[in-house]
This record gives sequence, C-alpha cells and structure tokens, in this order.
Amino acid sequence: MMHRLFRLLSVVCSLVWFTSCNNDDEGLGVDKGGLEADHSLNQMVYTSMQEHIYALDPATGESRLLASLAENNYVENVLEYHNGILYAVSESNGLYAFEAQSGQLLWKKGLPDFNKSSIHKTHPVFYDNKIFVAGLRGIMMALDATTGNTIWQFDFKVESDYYKNMYGKPALYGDYLLYGTLSGLEDNYLVCLNNQTGKLQWVVPLEGEGVKGQTVVVSDDIVYVPGENFEARSLEDGELIWSFPTWKHEGTSKPVVAGDKILFNGAIEDSPFYAKLYCLDKRSGELIWEVETGYNDAVDVSPNVAGNFVFGFYQEADENSQLRGRPFAVSLETGEQIWKNENITIRALMTYANGRLIFPGFNNIDNSTGGSILCLDAATGEIIWQNEEPYYPFARIAPIVVAQNGVFKP
Repeated sequence: MMHRLFRLLSVVCSLVWFTSCNNDDEGLGVDKGGLEADHSLNQMVYTSMQEHIYALDPATGESRLLASLAENNYVENVLEYHNGILYAVSESNGLYAFEAQSGQLLWKKGLPDFNKSSIHKTHPVFYDNKIFVAGLRGIMMALDATTGNTIWQFDFKVESDYYKNMYGKPALYGDYLLYGTLSGLEDNYLVCLNNQTGKLQWVVPLEGEGVKGQTVVVSDDIVYVPGENFEARSLEDGELIWSFPTWKHEGTSKPVVAGDKILFNGAIEDSPFYAKLYCLDKRSGELIWEVETGYNDAVDVSPNVAGNFVFGFYQEADENSQLRGRPFAVSLETGEQIWKNENITIRALMTYANGRLIFPGFNNIDNSTGGSILCLDAATGEIIWQNEEPYYPFARIAPIVVAQNGVFKP
C-alpha cells in the first residue's frame, strides 16, 4: 500500500524521540503509588510459539512444553483461560481446549468459514460458561465452554459477498455482544447481538476499513470504536456521540478505560509516520494529555493501566512492520514519565499481572541474541527474569497470567 511505502522511505529521516527520555531526572515528582500488588499471587504464565504452548513459572521464568498442535498448525492469537481450561485458536480454523495443568486435549472444534488469513485473528471471550468467537464473513458463534457444542450461530449478511474479517475479540456488556468488521474494501459495520440468543439488536456502518484496533470496548453505555478515527457510540443504537481524529490509514489501537479516562495509541492526524499515546475524557472526548510513541506501528500495541501507571512503548523505527519498541511507564493523571527502559525491545503486547510486566522481546538494544520472554518490575522497569529457551526473534504472541486474584491478559 502507498502509505506503507511512504513510511519505509521515512526511515532515513531522523526520529522524533520520546518527550521524556532522561531516566535520571524526569518524573521525580510523579506519584509512584498505586501498584499495591503481591506478585506471589501469580500462579502460572501461559504463552505460545508457532504450534507449541508453554507454561512458565511466574517467579523464575522456568518453562515447560505443555501441549502442541499439529506441525505447522500455528496458534493464531493470545491464549485464553477459563475454569481450569486453556483455549487456543489455530490457523486451520480449529478451537482447542486443553486441561491447563497437564496439557491434555479435552476437545477441539472446527469453526465454519473461518478461513486461514493473516488478517483474521479471532479471540474467544467467556460469559456464563459460554465461549463467544467470531471470524470471516462476520460469523459469530456461542459455544458451550465445557464441551465445545454450538449453542447458537449468527451469520452477518450484507448485500455484498465480501469477507468481513473479525480481528481480535468481541466485547460483552450485560446482555450485549458487540463486534466490528475489518476490510480494506471499505464496507464495514459495527454489530450488536443479544448474547443469550444471538438475535441482532442493531447494526451501523463504519467508515473506511472498519475496526482497526482489534476490539471495541464498552463502558457506561458507550461503545468505543478504534477505527480510522477513534469514536464513541451509543450502546442503545450505535449512533455516533463524538470522534477523535487520527491518520485514517493506520487508525488507533485497542482502547483501555481507566476511571473517567479512555487511553489508546493513535497515528497522528497531521504527522502520519508517527503515533501518540492519547488520554481522553471518556464522556466528552476532550484531550487530557498525550505522549509521543514513535513510529505509528505503535498502534498495534494497546496501553496497560495499573494504579497510577500507564505502560506503553516507544517504537524506535519502522522496520518491516515489526514491533521494536522500548517499554515505558507514565503517570495516569499527567502523562509524565515515571521510567523508560532503553535496553529492552518489545515484540508483542505486554501483560500486566500483580506488579509484573511479561512479554516477548529482547534484552539488548541491537536484537543480536535472539528472542526471550521477559519479566519486568512494573514499578521500575528493571528485569526480574528472562527465558530464551522456547522463543525465537519473531515471537509475536503475548502471554497470559493465571493468578489467585484473576486472569491477566493484554
């Protein structure tokens, strides 16, 4: 695409550095409280590499191979955990359920019309012992989480026969189930179903390529849509409430709600090669603060929020669309930098769990030693452990953490 070519040409230009790069002097007045977390609550880390699924000790990073799919049938997206069962979606349109301790396969189910595609990355969500999962052509299914049996299936029909790619996961809110489509054919929609019956509640068209930021988010009866622009829409009927402009060819990341704020990474409207971490008032859409995050591949990674900390990364360069960001933490209230680790490279979403940040990446600035799974102290950005054994430089799927106080996901 033309905008990708422009971005590759822009590598020769000097980078616009993060607004607060000095780790020694910046952020000294920032409240570093709010991470009142006991990392001993973390019980297991689960992640994947190609067709393999690994379990890691959250205290040491020691890993063991838990389960494997068929050779070259890669795990497609972030794993999911529910009630002692670990779920994986494969590139061959299969949903697999494994016993989380032993790795024993409990069941697998082929998903209809979920064709293998680099832009189709379905992600299951759970409610009331049901799995909700969506795929190409706007198909949504509700499955029994224990057996994998189909409860209902909704096929989204439009006048055209174009693929309606569901990239990411649907959003649950009360009896509502919401998801958006993603297509370069500029024929996209935001769909709202009843999650008990699969009945269509409403559908509204979206501009351009649709939901670019993996998933919509719902809070206080407002649906936040990370598309070509960042939009707030009514849960009742999908009508537009407000819109925040970004560069439409890249759009915005998955948003995160924190109290009265909504945060996301977005490509800068008038400077399309670069992105910012934006913090808005979630009701009005008014800008509270913004922080530069480098090249606009940063929109592929959504921020994490814990206490007064917002965790993100600064993308150093646009290199074959591969994430090579440096992790940082800023204040939720002001956007002022708390810490930044210049020696760490992030290759996928970060997962926050009880004072720890865990993600695939590199513990060096030139990426010369191969890939690792890394664990940082969320309050300081310092490395707690790293494990290089099962990982390769192109590991791109984030881990999940099962803890005594919940399941932590990116």
